[in-house]
Amino acid sequence: MSLAEPREPERIADIPKIRELLRQTEALLVFKKALPFLKPIMWLLRIDGSQIEMSLHNAEQLHADIEELRTLPDAFNDLLADRGWIIYDHLSLEAVKKAVALARVNGLEAAEAHLVEYFSDEEIGRQLRRMQGVKAFRSRMRLALLALEDHKAQRFHASIPVVLALTDGLVSEISENQRGLFAEGVDLRAWDSISAHDKGLNTLARILQKTRRKTTTEPIELPYRHGILHGRDLGYDNRLVATKAWAALFAVRDWAGLAEGKQLDAPTPSPSPGLRETLQRWQGLQEQKKQLAAWRPRIVTVGKDVPRHGSPDDYPEGSPERHIVTFLLAWTRGNYGHMARDAGTPWKGTSAPSPAEMRATFHDKPLVRFELVSIEDQAAAVSLVTVKRYFDAQASQADDAATYRLIRVNCDGDMVVAAAPGHRWAIINWNW
Repeated sequence: MSLAEPREPERIADIPKIRELLRQTEALLVFKKALPFLKPIMWLLRIDGSQIEMSLHNAEQLHADIEELRTLPDAFNDLLADRGWIIYDHLSLEAVKKAVALARVNGLEAAEAHLVEYFSDEEIGRQLRRMQGVKAFRSRMRLALLALEDHKAQRFHASIPVVLALTDGLVSEISENQRGLFAEGVDLRAWDSISAHDKGLNTLARILQKTRRKTTTEPIELPYRHGILHGRDLGYDNRLVATKAWAALFAVRDWAGLAEGKQLDAPTPSPSPGLRETLQRWQGLQEQKKQLAAWRPRIVTVGKDVPRHGSPDDYPEGSPERHIVTFLLAWTRGNYGHMARDAGTPWKGTSAPSPAEMRATFHDKPLVRFELVSIEDQAAAVSLVTVKRYFDAQASQADDAATYRLIRVNCDGDMVVAAAPGHRWAIINWNW
């Protein structure tokens, strides 16, 4: 896309995925109103209308909640973008709601104080780990982790320039014209994205690109790249500026993921499915519903039903615990190729990690041994496996406990309910 193209839709509330969410809740309301007239027909078709009626009980409240939520992105950016904050996918909606309310009642300073509190050291660490999902950022993770250590120690003079440089380099590497976040004319729009909307990243970039020609010693409130890296803004080293720099990096993640997946532009409309394809989809959906209705979580006691540690053959075939044991054993052997294979592709459209990326992530964290702690089936295709991990005494990582989230996917990367040939487990947070 070029900046000369029409910027539609003008509001974040009008992007397709938000409009579709509202359309679905409106359809539920229509169906709820029509339900009394449909019950005789459902009875003739032997369809149990009671369960449908129960599921529609809170349709009005759901619609009201969606109506409220769809206004938040525009309200947040309208109030706070000029202050260096924009909304993005992994920004807590509760934090957004509270910031908007505080800005309207107590002023923008109160909203900013709340956001700085929300971005605790732990929250920055969590969101930084999500950056592993962007292939171009994985080589930058080492410096990002060092910047995080400086941030935790309140060495903001050191952390801020690094975060700004990493953000700029990430955008430059991925964008077609090799322009960084702070380059004039950079375009960070994407179809159907909350952060990569013109009111989001493009607005933020224009603010942070500002040329700073005067040397200042007073504390500043925005991470001006030019003033900081060219030594004009000498009072940049404070928590507010540091937090905004991290938030800008995390906001870029959404755009970067779409750019790497070649999903910045709207997809070509697919032809309408034929009758046979429609029936096949319907039959598949009915089968999925049956499997979901029949599913029950396993009750697995580690140390009784399965061993705390052992070889993959000691665990049920096709189970999530067997998969995680295989992954962790490969880690103890430094077999990064097998680790990349077992991590898998968690979601359709995302790229699987390479052995080189595994090596870059884990080479300084040699795993000596591990023990399973607990296994929890959260849903038909989602399980949590908690393990205790013991690292080499010389490693940069201390012994800890980690909970891995696994999903069952098919060959296309879509989540599937039941195990079948070609289906496998993938580890969402393999870099945990």
